[in-house]
Amino acid sequence: MTDKEMAEEWLDKRYLKDMGIRKPCKEAYLAGLKADRPKWHKVADGDLPKGGEYGENNIHRNIYIKDRYGNLYTGNYFPKDKTHAEDCFAVEVLEWGFQGSQFCKKAQISEWCEIPQYTEE
Repeated sequence: MTDKEMAEEWLDKRYLKDMGIRKPCKEAYLAGLKADRPKWHKVADGDLPKGGEYGENNIHRNIYIKDRYGNLYTGNYFPKDKTHAEDCFAVEVLEWGFQGSQFCKKAQISEWCEIPQYTEE
């Protein structure tokens, strides 16, 4: 179901047919959906993670990573520094009961985003 279909269904359930408030309510509903989603960053555009838990130019941990085939992983980002010859991502893989990390060159990754953190509100 698309966002617009979800908005229409939500409005219909509240009997907001055409009372002059349907359009603003629909726009507010769609804005709320968009605001609540994590932002995906495109690696090809040079939009790489900045900083991380150990400082501005260090490891950026716990991100979602999509490879160029659309597969989704969790992992980390390691910028080029004394220990890494180039920018790279480490994706967490689980195969046949073995869990480990696989390093991927920047060109193998299409997008990344922050993993949303749970907060009690």
